[in-house]
Amino acid sequence: MNRQPVDSLATISCQSVQEIFGSQGIDLPFRFLGLCLMVASLSSCFGIKKTTAPTPPSKPSHPIETIDTVVFKEQMDTLQWTDVDTLSAPVLVKDDPSVLALPQTDLDGKTERFYKDQYHIAVVLPFFAQDSAAYLTNRPASWSLDFYLGLKLALQKASAGNRRFIVQTFDTKANLDVLEQIITKGSLDQQDIIIGPYRSNLVARVAEYVKERPTLMISPYSASGRYGISNAHYLQLNPALESHMRTTWKFLNQEKTTSNPVVFIHGKSESEISKKQLWQSWVDSLPPKSRKRYSFKAIDETGDMAMEDFLIDSLLLEGVLNNIVFPSWDETHVQAIMSKISSGIATKNVRLFGLPQWIGFERISPSYFESLQVHLTSTDYADDQDPEIRSLKTRYRNAYAQPLSLEAVWGYRCGLFVVNALTNEGALFHRFIQPDHPLVYSKDCPQFVVERDAEGRIIRIENQNIVMLKFADGRMIEAKD
Repeated sequence: MNRQPVDSLATISCQSVQEIFGSQGIDLPFRFLGLCLMVASLSSCFGIKKTTAPTPPSKPSHPIETIDTVVFKEQMDTLQWTDVDTLSAPVLVKDDPSVLALPQTDLDGKTERFYKDQYHIAVVLPFFAQDSAAYLTNRPASWSLDFYLGLKLALQKASAGNRRFIVQTFDTKANLDVLEQIITKGSLDQQDIIIGPYRSNLVARVAEYVKERPTLMISPYSASGRYGISNAHYLQLNPALESHMRTTWKFLNQEKTTSNPVVFIHGKSESEISKKQLWQSWVDSLPPKSRKRYSFKAIDETGDMAMEDFLIDSLLLEGVLNNIVFPSWDETHVQAIMSKISSGIATKNVRLFGLPQWIGFERISPSYFESLQVHLTSTDYADDQDPEIRSLKTRYRNAYAQPLSLEAVWGYRCGLFVVNALTNEGALFHRFIQPDHPLVYSKDCPQFVVERDAEGRIIRIENQNIVMLKFADGRMIEAKD
């Protein structure tokens, strides 16, 4: 994914990094990240296509190495930052054991809120802090640092209040063995909130850890829904594929006319068939007359994608708006589909719906996004004209001497949600998220929605704040209709 700065280029000194992350007398590996941030800022530009829409990062192609853990500490008025050596340092916090006696979720709304003088938050991410090149060469490390810096700004903003948030960071190095040592030492035992980890096997381990504990886990990166199934303490920040597809479905069904056809393109693998079946279930829920506009087209995604036999033009009509849905994150397949559709549309009006990953596809010409009126779902859209984003740009640059990235915006919004939820609802705030009453603190913050079974037990809790974007004037903007 391209880094997306929002201001002019800037540099950051080693000393300024020490002031942000460390206290005097500690030789921190994060000093070297200052040089990485400087190089990254010099390589950034804002003149690329599709600049304001997000893209979930891809997995790194190189192996992850194990390195030592970062240690640093910083304190502010009502916000204490303590980043501990997860392998040797003692746990520095004490919590009220009465939290263990908190009542279970109550659907009648009478469950009492449990407010605390201090809330403990653990940030568990792969910083690779002692690798001076990690920020530029290691995708998990750069994602984690940007997310963390945004999160930190949000919690600093809360420091003017009367609550005290004690934040500890743990560098997992994307290594399950390191995470196991953190858990074995009891470093997470007294936390109210755990934010992280990054990789799927680590996410699964922490999800298992919090399931029977008075601790909530917010998963900021993983988009898999399987870790939160029947786990009331797992909050999924990055929505699953199903949620993105449902957003597209609802957007199309808001159209006043039923004459515009909708073609759903899918592959033949098991995962692709499951997408088709999900979309089919929604079509089947419509009245018979409304179903007529929907059709399906299968492709062989295991082939060379030449698709000479893929006669998409026969499915497109003159004089109407043709909607094509292709929920794929494979750049090669998306490029092939775009090329094939473009060659067959002639004077026909086409609108192509895809996934957030498309925004980071570098091999696809912007002309395709323009001619096909590409629409994408998004969970972390940042509008450059939004006064809050403008203010955040300034605050971020003043704090870190670095242009704001979308990962930092993602972290900032996560932090705002955590602060508001803890302050307003207290510990284990998930008990007050109801199916028809998500905890909404702003239009941009995560909006977690709870799904329950027939007996009222929580099945999963997922962020449902997804917007539809469209490509216009060389960039992605919010699609109102």
